[in-house]
Amino acid sequence: MTEIEITRAMAYRGRAVAFFGVLFLLLLMPRAQIMKSFMETEAVKKSLLSVATEGQLSRGRIKLISLIDQLPLRVLFFIFSVAYLMLAMNSPVSIYASAGHDDSLFWGKAYQIVKWNWLGAYNQMALARGQGFPLFLAANAVLGISVTLLIALLHIFVYGMIANTLRGLGLNRYLGWLYVAFLLMLGSAPVFAEQNQLPQPEIQGYVDLFAVEGNKIVAQGWVGAADPSHKVVSLSVWLGNVQVVDGGFEQFERPDVIKATGRRDWFKSGWRVSAELPSNLKGDEHPVNVLAKLENGHTEKLMMNPQAEQSVVDAPLYRHSLAILGVRITLIIMVVLLCVVYFQADNLSGRLFSTAHYLVKPPVIFGFTLFLCFWVLLSLGITGSSLRIGLQQTPFVQSDATNVWGKDQSVRSDDYWVLTPLAIAQYNHHPQFPVVNTNLGEDGQNMLVVGMTGAPVAHISAIAKPATWGFFLFDLKRALSWYWCFPIFACLFALWGVVALLLPGQWRSSFLIALWFSVSPYAAAWSNWPAYAVFFPSLSLLSAIAILRSDSKYLLLVLGCILGLALAGFVLVLYPPWQVSLGYVFLALIVGIAVRDELYRNFNKRRLASFGIAIIISGLIMWKWWSDAHLAVQAMMDTVYPGQRTTLTGGKVALPELLRGFTNLVTLNKLNSTYSNQSEMTSFPYMLLPLALLFIFRVYQKAIGAVEIALAVSISFILYYTLVGIPVEVAQFSLWGRVQPQRAEIALGLSNMILCGLLLSSGIKSMPNKIPTRTLAIVVALIWAAIAFHSISRLHESLLSGFSPGVFVGLFVVVVVTGYCLAMGKFREFIYLSLALSVATIWRFNPVNIAPHSVTAASFIYGLNNKESDHVASQRILVLETQAPAMYLLAAGLPVANGVFYYPQSSLYERLDKNHAESNIYNRYQHLLFSGGVVENADHYRIESPQGDVVKVVVNLERFDFRKTGAGILAAPQHEEEALRKNAKLTYIRNEKGWAWFQITGGLNAD
Repeated sequence: MTEIEITRAMAYRGRAVAFFGVLFLLLLMPRAQIMKSFMETEAVKKSLLSVATEGQLSRGRIKLISLIDQLPLRVLFFIFSVAYLMLAMNSPVSIYASAGHDDSLFWGKAYQIVKWNWLGAYNQMALARGQGFPLFLAANAVLGISVTLLIALLHIFVYGMIANTLRGLGLNRYLGWLYVAFLLMLGSAPVFAEQNQLPQPEIQGYVDLFAVEGNKIVAQGWVGAADPSHKVVSLSVWLGNVQVVDGGFEQFERPDVIKATGRRDWFKSGWRVSAELPSNLKGDEHPVNVLAKLENGHTEKLMMNPQAEQSVVDAPLYRHSLAILGVRITLIIMVVLLCVVYFQADNLSGRLFSTAHYLVKPPVIFGFTLFLCFWVLLSLGITGSSLRIGLQQTPFVQSDATNVWGKDQSVRSDDYWVLTPLAIAQYNHHPQFPVVNTNLGEDGQNMLVVGMTGAPVAHISAIAKPATWGFFLFDLKRALSWYWCFPIFACLFALWGVVALLLPGQWRSSFLIALWFSVSPYAAAWSNWPAYAVFFPSLSLLSAIAILRSDSKYLLLVLGCILGLALAGFVLVLYPPWQVSLGYVFLALIVGIAVRDELYRNFNKRRLASFGIAIIISGLIMWKWWSDAHLAVQAMMDTVYPGQRTTLTGGKVALPELLRGFTNLVTLNKLNSTYSNQSEMTSFPYMLLPLALLFIFRVYQKAIGAVEIALAVSISFILYYTLVGIPVEVAQFSLWGRVQPQRAEIALGLSNMILCGLLLSSGIKSMPNKIPTRTLAIVVALIWAAIAFHSISRLHESLLSGFSPGVFVGLFVVVVVTGYCLAMGKFREFIYLSLALSVATIWRFNPVNIAPHSVTAASFIYGLNNKESDHVASQRILVLETQAPAMYLLAAGLPVANGVFYYPQSSLYERLDKNHAESNIYNRYQHLLFSGGVVENADHYRIESPQGDVVKVVVNLERFDFRKTGAGILAAPQHEEEALRKNAKLTYIRNEKGWAWFQITGGLNAD
């Protein structure tokens, strides 16, 4: 018996009981001997004798009755007993899993008895029912026979005792047998019960483990919907009346559930959640409840392991609440301060001049305030990273990350599964910040090829990766805060400077346009990496224009150095789709500014020398980077994914997909679809038709210059590439063949925002407020809103499931008003509406956390690594089922065998695939998973790639030679423990927090 043997459908119907009962009575009742000893009541005798006359019976029935009359009681009893046993022992067990005071209680207590835990936890359920049946079930488990057979034998024994008692009372043996047979039929009634006689839950599942340690909880089990068309979308965990967890959960495979239930659709029914306890939870013993919820809103309680029904919280957690409250108040004050300084900068500048007789320009005052806020965030250790999700999925890795506001986002998996763990792993590596991190895989991993914000490496290229500077300057808490906050503030300052160049003298308008992009849903959905990618070309443009305007040789030297670092940093983002598309936009901007301001006339030797310095610096950095990374880069380029992507020509984006940015308000925070995720669904809400009308108006007003034309050309080309496509030759020559059409949206959105700002500039004459103009603007806004919403209505219905009619109508009105304001040239109204829409979209999406001071593994793991054994070839850890714990063990500074690899581990695959027959499967950027499953080949494993960036090695847990993985220690979820104990190459160590740990015995590189 296991805890996962639950309700199954019955095979027979209850009316069979009545059929067999009536048939049996018809055979036995017409006997005169029965009538004489049945009852003394004359009415009964007459009613029976009227039926039981010999003349009314056929010869066949007379012979059958005579045969039965001649049989002894023991023979009859044996025949009916065998028939009953055959029927009972082949009937499925039916347990009502939600009956916590009945079925679930009895079977749970029996399970505890078998595990030598007596009756389980001592609580209000300890004596809620008698202990006889749990003892009976436990004895049955020890004997190892079918529980239905043992119950049937017990029934027969009881009925035999009744028969002997009746015969001892002097009753006729046929009457005694009739009574016994009737009891047998009555006793078998549950076997024939109809399926609908038992309430069938819509959700089935079990809580295997629930543990509290300090201020964190860990729970895991399995759950599945009874109807395969339904899906369990969330779990909520309650300690008493306090909700600890509510939302998504980590899923993993449970082959044992399939084996026990026969439900193959429950293959990934395993679940695991981990969370911090609320700060207002009092230290006490609390009842535990776990509720599962379907997408239709139906919620049911999961069956609990009796050991997990109560949980003790050691002490109050109020000490955290005051600190969190203080951080919240500080953040509110910062926002208020920024708003006040933004609107009062002119007054503050005047007061400062009148007091100190020193002129500080208003944008400098506001910029300093913004810079001060950045350092406040840094000192508090504020981060928006969702690394707590990965930490919660790894109960044996400890940290003090704290949530202040909001909810961690599971869609940001590249943040909390890849980049952040890799950055922390570099910090905790010994020695720190290596070029090749030897803890990641048997061959190690070159950290120079990590793109986006990158990983901290003690290498000259680090000076071109400013997001990693915090790891060299601060402790881990402030380093992680810098790692997250720097891209946001760096982009905001640099882009503010670019727009200020385009709109001289309009610092407020320039800042709002830069802010519009920096807080856009697109930037938020991709963990602010778009902002980091825009920072480098913005800084490059500012440096290049400053070089063309400067005469000081020292300033030119500094500007040349900055330009060189910015160019190198832009290359080291290592994401061609963004780099190529943004590169063309900023080249267009530089050309437009140079033409507008006639800066091409300013070239001289000093300025050319400054540009030369920039080229030399960027070239030296890239040459040194290439010399230490070229082998890893070559390995990446040789991969099936992403290295050998064919040249892209664009033209595969339909209008609904292009305009999906109008769904951001809902889909970024509420999306449950297999067709896409929040990040992929996020885009920019383009106002193309109203923008085109405003452009025509400005042409009519002769207010269009080289910069506006350059941006209009950029937008037109990107739209053409996205919707129509370009020839292969052009794609190859221009590098646009490296740009997926959907990823060109970063350049399209940025160009759109800047062009809107330029055309709405307060320095341009406002549109005439005439009825024809207003009417045209309203019509165009209505047409564009109709086109946009008609297009997005053609998206798959699951993508729009979060829209209610009210939200749909309200959003339509906002789009119409915004389009009208844009077409009419109303800058303030348009930019405030656009910013409000962006902030409303990302407000709930961005969590505010305090980064951890440290990330360390549980002490017993370090003990395993320090343990010396002649039979242990390696202390590298292999984690089954998911790579998240492996990545956080890596972050804690421990060596792991699996995780996330930018190129495959050659040593591993030389053992798993000597002939390289399956190289197309594993030769890719990969999340490497090892998982138990059914494998029927002689090697006891198979390699598969369920999706483009995942490689999965499915192994036979009982027979696979884990020495092939290059690991010396194995960590597996608790439900795999039983199978792994049967593996001859594994030695069981311990079970901790739902994870079983094994030593892999034998030499490395086994054949």
